[in-house]
Amino acid sequence: MPPANQAAGMNDTPGISDWFNSLPLITRYWFGGAAGLTLAGNFGIVPAHKLIYDFPSVRHTFHVWRLLTSFLYVGSFSINTLMGLYMLYQFSKQYEGGGPYNTGAGGGTADYLFCLLFGMAGCLMCFHLLGGLIPIAPLFTRNLTFYVLYVWGRKNPNVDANIWGVPVKGMYLPFAYLALNVLLGNPYWDILVGIGLATLFTSSLTCGLSCMEKICFTLLSSSSTSSESVTMCHPLLLLLDMVVEVAAAAADLLGPVLFAPPTIRPAAVVATVAAVLQVVVMTGAVVEEGWETTNRGERTTGT
Repeated sequence: MPPANQAAGMNDTPGISDWFNSLPLITRYWFGGAAGLTLAGNFGIVPAHKLIYDFPSVRHTFHVWRLLTSFLYVGSFSINTLMGLYMLYQFSKQYEGGGPYNTGAGGGTADYLFCLLFGMAGCLMCFHLLGGLIPIAPLFTRNLTFYVLYVWGRKNPNVDANIWGVPVKGMYLPFAYLALNVLLGNPYWDILVGIGLATLFTSSLTCGLSCMEKICFTLLSSSSTSSESVTMCHPLLLLLDMVVEVAAAAADLLGPVLFAPPTIRPAAVVATVAAVLQVVVMTGAVVEEGWETTNRGERTTGT
C-alpha cells in the first residue's frame, strides 16, 4: 500500500483540465472555442460551410452565429491549421496574461475584450471594403491572431522573442512572420490586415479622444467666422458626457451581478461607445458646417 503522501501527490498531478482552467479568461474561451469548432467542422459534426462568414446568410436567413464562428473556425486539417491554433493560444495568452493596454478598465480582461471587439469589427469592415481588391478569406481567425500579436509587440517592443530559433525583438515579430510566409509562398494578406488593424488600434490609443476633440473644434472654429457653431456643439456634448457618467455608474453597479467573473466590467465598453458617439457628433458638426459654408459660397457666387 503506497504511503498516504504519495497517493496525495498523485492526485495533485496537474491534468489537461487544470492546464485549461489556468489560462486567462478570454484566451481560455477563444482557444477552447477555436479548437472545438475546428474539430467539429473537420469531423462533420457541424457543416464547415456554415461556420464561415457570409453576409447574405446573416442578413436574409439570420445566421448570426457566423459573426462569431468566422473568428473561431481555423480551417481544414493541415499543418497550417495546427500552427494557427498554437499561435492563437500563445499570442493571446502572452498578451492577456502580460497586461493589455488600459482602455478604461485598468488593463485587465475588459480591456482585452474591447481590443478583440475592435479587431473583429475591423476585420468585417475590411472584408466588405477590400474584398474586391485583395484576397481576403471569409475566415478571420488568423487576421485576429496577428492583430493580437502586433498589439502585443507594440506594448512590449523590447521583449526577446524568437521564430524558429531566430531571436527577434517583440516589435519585429509580426513582420518576421510576414516575411516567412512570403518566402514560403503561403497566404499573407491576413497578416497584413491584422497588422493594419492593430496599427489603427494602437494609434487611436496614443492619439486619444482629446486629440480628436482638438482637431474637430479647430476645424469648426477655422471654418466659421464666429464661434457660434462651436458653442452650439457644447450642449449636446455635455448631454453625452452626462449620459456616459450615468451609464458607466450603472454598469459598474450591475457588472458584478450580470457578469462572471466580475473582472469583466462593461463600463469600459460603454465609455468607449460614448466616446465614439462624441467623435461622431463633432465630425457631423464639421461636415454640416462645411456644407453650410459651401452653400453660402455658391449663393454668393450666384448673386
